[in-house]
Amino acid sequence: MSVPERDLDKKAASAYIDWLSRKLIGKGSGKGTGTEEWLATCLLTLLMPGPDAKDPPPKPKDDPKDDWTVRSADREILKARMIKTITVMNDIVDVKREAARLAGKDPDKVGEKIDLDAIKKEWDAGKFGPKSVAALKKVTEFLSVGTVQHLKVLDAMGLDIPAGCPLEPPLDPSGRHIGDELFRAKLAKDEIKFDLLKKPLEEGKLPDTDFIVRLAKADAFITECQEILKSASIRADAGRLLLEI
Repeated sequence: MSVPERDLDKKAASAYIDWLSRKLIGKGSGKGTGTEEWLATCLLTLLMPGPDAKDPPPKPKDDPKDDWTVRSADREILKARMIKTITVMNDIVDVKREAARLAGKDPDKVGEKIDLDAIKKEWDAGKFGPKSVAALKKVTEFLSVGTVQHLKVLDAMGLDIPAGCPLEPPLDPSGRHIGDELFRAKLAKDEIKFDLLKKPLEEGKLPDTDFIVRLAKADAFITECQEILKSASIRADAGRLLLEI
């Protein structure tokens, strides 16, 4: 498709714009998204020759219903972290249920698994629905608590804390972060509280990018902590074997 010359008369330009509009957003179809309409409007404005030409209109705020399509990078990061964490959470429920069964208790009364298939159906439908919101709240709580507990265990074992911890020491009355010793003391007494979620989740709207980044950092931090703990356990087992030789 060739772009018309700038010296086309108004009538010819209008005819071209009318044709282009139908091509871009569908005449009378009502199927164009807000983003498509905005792009079409900008292009049409720039193509209109003469002194009547105006600057492209400001882009409207993304409609919440378009978040799932527009913010594809955020969406894919969130989906990957949710799937990974929910799988771990459901595995933990399975372990607890098996332990209850072996103890002669009703395993169905121990924990509740998250229906990942139901959440994926919402995603496939292009929305962040009620099941996604409910699951993400549980995922957020799981990772928030997990961050604090892994810090506590590493500190108690005298192991190095990996970089990238999403939790910052709380502030003292002067507005400064408390010192390391006080932080460690509070950590040992379970006085350190942490919540990745800074504002309520909204059904139908993808969480903001800052939250998704914090969620990803917490997941990565916990994974790194587990690797450190695993390595320490292997070294401890090796040391015990040497003592037995």
